[in-house]
Amino acid sequence: MNPTQISELKAFIFSLSQLDAPLPENTQTKIRQIDIPSEIHKLHDIASNYPPLANMYKQVLGILDDKAEYRSKGMSAIPQYQPDKRNLDVNNDLVEIEKKLIEFEEKVDDNNLITICSQITQALNSVETAKFLIENSLLNLGS
Repeated sequence: MNPTQISELKAFIFSLSQLDAPLPENTQTKIRQIDIPSEIHKLHDIASNYPPLANMYKQVLGILDDKAEYRSKGMSAIPQYQPDKRNLDVNNDLVEIEKKLIEFEEKVDDNNLITICSQITQALNSVETAKFLIENSLLNLGS
């Protein structure tokens, strides 16, 4: 997988985990038909076109892009979380997501990411499964 695909997978599953309601059945069915990792781009299309998911997906991708830019400057491959002191109006949810993303990156390699994403996309309720698997990954993997 290339870095863009990895970011899209992470953004998709983290965005799903932030939803309060299950996906509509037609959207869930589309997700179940996606082959991970060969059709990752379809997750991006679904996330971008489903309004309750689209905004969070873009925000999470932005966080991941910022981290990638940080790494490209020769910094540590996995940066430590540091609150942005410049912006006092930071969305608390995004701060929490950023912390979890960094922790997730420390504990979940690409193979585990594919496994987790496959489980989420094949679930009857991807939203609840994403919440459960992300939390479980943060608690158990790499410990």
